[in-house]
Amino acid sequence: TDIHDNTNADGSGAGIYNYGKLYFNSGNIRDNKAHTYGGGIMNKAGAKFWMKGGAVYANKCRWDIANNKEDTGTDAKGYGGGIHNEAADATKDLGAGELRLYGGYVHGNGDYGISNRGNAYIATQDTPSDNKDICFHMGASSYNNWQSYTPSANTKGNIRNEGLLQFGKAGAKHTY
Repeated sequence: TDIHDNTNADGSGAGIYNYGKLYFNSGNIRDNKAHTYGGGIMNKAGAKFWMKGGAVYANKCRWDIANNKEDTGTDAKGYGGGIHNEAADATKDLGAGELRLYGGYVHGNGDYGISNRGNAYIATQDTPSDNKDICFHMGASSYNNWQSYTPSANTKGNIRNEGLLQFGKAGAKHTY
């Protein structure tokens, strides 16, 4: 699956706008542009987005679609060029968005790779192993036998966190 080259001139989530439960396996979400939050993925309050493998790259938020450039105006808003995960919404009785990332890459996005206001769980490893699908990489675009990474940073940084953010090894506790 390759979700690419979408725009949302009035809002967020140009690639994926998730209200429910979405499991995404080994695809690419790339080159999407949103006017506000989550150029690649907008994960709404109460929604669950789980990604195993694949990549989120070259997406942009706070984008002026008409002029094809970053919106730098004083009223410009939005975070998460790659992914934006929303906080709970008490007015709608919705819990925080849940984001789980197992294996894959978030790299080369405009703004932060991930903007988290909800609950985010990112599977990591201390050392490379033969189990190549559980290690998640931020700001890295390629690998060679799990030993060398080519950096391709997200423009403002990898993660902007205002919610719950947990890193840990994938395993029985965090199964997909």
